Amino acid sequence: MLINFKHKINNTTIICIMIFIWNTIYMIEAINMGSPIRKGRVDVNFFPIVISCLMYLITLYLLIDSLKQKKEIIDFNLTNKTKPILIIIFTVIYILILKSTGYMLSSILYIFSIISIFDSKKRKLYIKIIYAVIITVLIFLLYEKIFAIRLPKLGGIF
Repeated sequence: MLINFKHKINNTTIICIMIFIWNTIYMIEAINMGSPIRKGRVDVNFFPIVISCLMYLITLYLLIDSLKQKKEIIDFNLTNKTKPILIIIFTVIYILILKSTGYMLSSILYIFSIISIFDSKKRKLYIKIIYAVIITVLIFLLYEKIFAIRLPKLGGIF
């Protein structure tokens, strides 16, 4: 029995495929960082691998659900899709620059960009920067002090 994909593919299917590709890049980078468990303790890439596995499960569920729907492709207007596309682009850039620029700088830039994408109140620039720094420092403290996981550093400065 042949499946008529023209009637099965919709916007959710397309987004699931994009998330699957992004997640695969994310997983490859996490695996390239080394073993997730060293000396009986979780290492820096343990959490990204767990998140990536969860993303695969969620994406698979959404993909199956979207294929069950009877909708055809809705007008794929990029103006409605700019936020998800920007998030994917910024996340890929973040993954690529994390090792070279260190956690602090790359995370502040990444979180700032995500805050800017979702900022419906159009906050002032310095407020977004303060939020990005606070969130980055809190995540840094969580990993470095509580989980005892070393994060990539920029020349030992941060």
